[in-house]
Order: sequence, then structure tokens, then C-alpha cells
Amino acid sequence: MTCLARITPASWPSGCVIALGAITALAGLLGAGDGRESPKQPGSTPAIARTLPMQFDPVLEQTTPEIDFDRRNISLWLEALKRPEFDTRMDAIEAFAEAHRQHVRGLDEALPQIQSLLSNDPHAEVRFAAARALIEFEHRPAAAALLQAVSPDRNPSPGLVLTVDRALAAWGDSDAIPFWIARVKDRSTRPSLSLSAIQSLSTIRAQQAREPLKSALRDRKLSPVLRLEAAKALARTAASGHSALAAELAAEPGQWGALFALMALGAGINEPNTSTLDSTGIALVDSLTTHSDPRVRSHAIRLLGRADPARAVAKAQFLSDTDDQVRLETVRVLALAPDSPRAIDSLAGAMNDASEPVRAAAGDGLRRAWIRDPANVQAAIERGLSGGNWREAEQAAMLAGDLNIAELGPKLMMLVGVERAEVRLAAVTALRQLDLAESLPGLVARAEVLAGAAAESAKVPDRFTAEGQELAQIFVAFAQQRYEPSLDLLRKCIPKRAKFHTLSREAAFYALGRILESKPNPELASQLLERAEDNVPIDPEAASVRRAAIIALARMNARETLPALRDIYEAENTIVTAGGASRWAIMHLESSKLPPCRPVVLKAGPFFLESISPESKPGQP
Repeated sequence: MTCLARITPASWPSGCVIALGAITALAGLLGAGDGRESPKQPGSTPAIARTLPMQFDPVLEQTTPEIDFDRRNISLWLEALKRPEFDTRMDAIEAFAEAHRQHVRGLDEALPQIQSLLSNDPHAEVRFAAARALIEFEHRPAAAALLQAVSPDRNPSPGLVLTVDRALAAWGDSDAIPFWIARVKDRSTRPSLSLSAIQSLSTIRAQQAREPLKSALRDRKLSPVLRLEAAKALARTAASGHSALAAELAAEPGQWGALFALMALGAGINEPNTSTLDSTGIALVDSLTTHSDPRVRSHAIRLLGRADPARAVAKAQFLSDTDDQVRLETVRVLALAPDSPRAIDSLAGAMNDASEPVRAAAGDGLRRAWIRDPANVQAAIERGLSGGNWREAEQAAMLAGDLNIAELGPKLMMLVGVERAEVRLAAVTALRQLDLAESLPGLVARAEVLAGAAAESAKVPDRFTAEGQELAQIFVAFAQQRYEPSLDLLRKCIPKRAKFHTLSREAAFYALGRILESKPNPELASQLLERAEDNVPIDPEAASVRRAAIIALARMNARETLPALRDIYEAENTIVTAGGASRWAIMHLESSKLPPCRPVVLKAGPFFLESISPESKPGQP
């Protein structure tokens, strides 16, 4: 006999689901920016964290987890779907949905029965649960049943309507368009449902909704949220032809009319090449770049940049605007078409902006400009490295490394010991990217200073992290050049209680393996193996450090460690950091091929109803 265990009842919220898209967009439009940036103290955590080669050298083979699921549960849940207790039916529906979320396969046999509950169950909460499960499974054949479940004569809950709207819009179900249009036209519809209908029509780009959307957009009795979404939806149904309507909206007092006008012209569509404005529309947008409200100015600059890049590039004066977003949009426009030394100079100046997103966008623009005008871009980078402004120096250093401008190595070395952690990290990262042998003695000197201060830095978390990132970049630079004079320094990172950041220690182990590649060193191998084997339950060695130690042993050709590496491989076969690294190490040392690591087995559940009787073994009844 099969035994049953009821583990935990599922709870289903039955309240209204809030449509957040337009509210978030509205908050973005209304959010104020004063152009200021929170001050950062010297030694604070840097804003950048650059990728290190050691993190994918070597690439360890991944395995797909296996799901342990007792398939006898399916029969139990199918029976529970037929039970007279409505909460049991709900729990069974949720069990199928939760199993699907946990990547259990082969559950589709339940979908017809769940769809039948959606259409026929007398309890609204069960129908809601069924709808959510069908949507969770992306069971598109149920689209008609979902649409019928939210028809007005069924008196559906707002939560059910909003849930079904999102699914049918995502599925591109055109049969729902007339229902959404009717909801937009009916001014008695509650705002959340009108909003959902407008957003659904926008998602599906329903051209037949243009006139109802225009009517909603012109209706000043509607809330700004609804009119805003109607404007955005109208732009998505047609990329042009709304200049007259936009001019009408822009004439409304305050900032709302101007925002509605810009949204109707396509400012709210974050897709390239969607704005095909006529001359009237371009002139209107251009005029709105000087609007008193910064939200209007920023959207106008963005839209003008898409519709008429040449005219937008001439708006470089907005780089001095008091609003962060206006300056950011101006930089983005300049970045798309930096076709003159003046534009490059403007972008270079923006590298010193108080707003970090503006600085980053300016750097991206100069990277694009490098392809067409490397001379002027390099001159701008040189000025940034020696200008004395930390923000500009940080961006310039990143550019020097990314663009591989080797002749700027001496200027970068001058930044290695400056006060700002962000600049130091950018400088050492660039030097590591440039891979210059002449920079290594200076980097050793800097690393010695950081190593000497490591114990003190460990008392200040932000400083510890910042200097740990800096040391990691320097150590990887040593690895790239196989720089043996750094070996004594790197050895300081081996002890578990060394006051070095985990990232620095991982980089040090990586560098040891690279510098001593094919150079056996039994004493060092013994120290690294001790770190590799340290997986005690209480206070184990960091997983990334163990991985790096194992790989270093293989690169050093420490064949005497093979038995221990095999033990790690067998004991931790499903763990990529240790088991995967030891598998790679064994194959590297023996020039052999091992089977992939065993996949991690994930136990599915818990579920409200499970079989607790032992599963029959092969050959048993």
C-alpha cells in the first residue's frame, strides 16, 4: 500500500496583482537628480571590478544537475486534483507548478485536468491557481480557456485578469485584442485593469488600437499614469504619424503634456531605429530640449539623438546641465556619433563628471571614437591621465588598457601609488592588460607596500576589498610575464592565516603555477597541497583558493601529489571548484582523459503530498 504524507499546505494570495511597469516608469520620469555624487573616501571600495584571466584559465567542464523526483507523486497529485476539498485541489495544482519550477520534466499529463479546473471549478481561488499553473508551464493551447476565464460574465478577480493579460500579451495572442480595446474604451474600468490592457496592447503592437489609445491620451480626466502608457503604446503601434497629436499634447500646461508628446513620438521605446520623425516632429522635439523640466529635456535629447543624430550632437552644451540624466543622455548622443575633434573633446570632459554613469558613458563613447580618430582619442586619454582629477584619471586609465596604448605605460605607473583606490585599481588593471615587462619592478614595489599593510587593511572591510582587487591584478600581471622576482612575495599568500584577501590569494596561487610551470618544486608543492586538501567542516580553505592550488600543482608538474589529487577527485567529484579542478589536474599530469564529473543530484520538493513508502528495487514487485 502506498503511504501518503502531507508536508505543508500551499498558500495562494488572492489579492489584486499590481501592474508595476507604468508606475516604475512614472517614478523614473518624476525622480529628481541634482547632479551630485556621494563622496567616496580614499580607500573605499572601487566602482569597477575587472575580469581576471585566472577565473577562466582553465575552463572547467560543467555538468547539468540531475533532479531526484519520485514519479509516483504524479499519480497522487492527479488523484488530489479530483478531491472534493477545494484546498486540496489548489495544493495539487501548486505541487505540479512547483515541480515544474524545480525543473522536473514529464508533468504535461496533468495539464488537461488543470485546464478543466480553470474552466469548470466552482471556486475562484482554484481557477486562479489553475491559470497560474498553465501560464507557468507556458501551455499556450490553453490561451482560449484563459481568455474565457477572464471574460466579464465570469466576474474574474483583478489578480486573475492581470495575470492572464501578461501571459496572453507575451504569447502574442491576437484573440485578446478586442477585449483589451473594450477595456480601454470603458472609462468605468478600474485603473489597474485599464493600465494592464494598454500595456498588453503595447506589447502586442496592436495597430487596431491606435484610435482608442489616441482617445485615452487626449482624455485629461484620466490619470497621468494611464495617459503616459497610452502614449508609449501608441508609439509602439506605429513609428511615425503622430506629430500633430504630439504638438497638441505639448501645448498642455506643465511638464505632463510635453512628456506625453515625447512618449507618443517614441521616446519611451528603448529600441534602436524606431524613431522616424518628420520635420515637424523633429522640430518639436528639438524645442523641448530647452524645456524647464529636466525630465522633459533628457527624453527630448534621447529622442533627438535617435531621430536626427547630427542635430543632437550639436547639443554638447547640455553637458553642463544641472541634471544627471540630461548630461547622461547628452553623452550618449555624442557617443553614437563622435565624428569630430570637438565631440571627442566634449566626451573627454565628461570623463570628469560627478555622475559615475555619465563618466562610464563618456568612456564608451571614446572607445567607439578610437576606431575613426585614434590620434585625438589618445591625446584626450593622455590629458586625463595627467590632469589631476581622479574621476577623469580613472576613466582614462581604463581606456588606456582597453585600447592597448602601450606608450602610456609610464603615465599609468605614476598613478599606481595615488590616494584614490579607484584610480589605483584602474591603473594596475591597465598595466596588466598592456603586459609591459618594464612595469614589473614598479608593480613589485607597489605589491610590497600593499602586502606590508595587509594586516592593517584587514581591519577596514572596504579598504581590504579594494586593496585585494589591486593586488590580484598585480599578481596576474606577474603570471602573464612569468616574473620570477615576484616569487618570494607570492609565497607570503600561501598560509591560511595570511592577512590577504581571498581574491589576492587566489591570484597568487595562479601566478605561482604559471611562473613555475613545468618546474617541479617539492617544498612548494607540499604547501600548496596542504591548502588544496583543507576542506575541514569548520573553517575550510576558500573554495577558489583550493581550486587555484590544485591547478598550480598540475602546472608545476607535481606528480607526487597525484594520489592526493585522486582522493580529492573521488571525494568531491560533483563540485566544480575542487572536483573539477582535480579532474583537470590529473588529466594534465597524466595526459589522460577522465569521465566528466558526476552531476549534482538535487532532491525535488518538499511537496504537500509525497509517497513515503520505499521505492521498489529492480527485480522487486
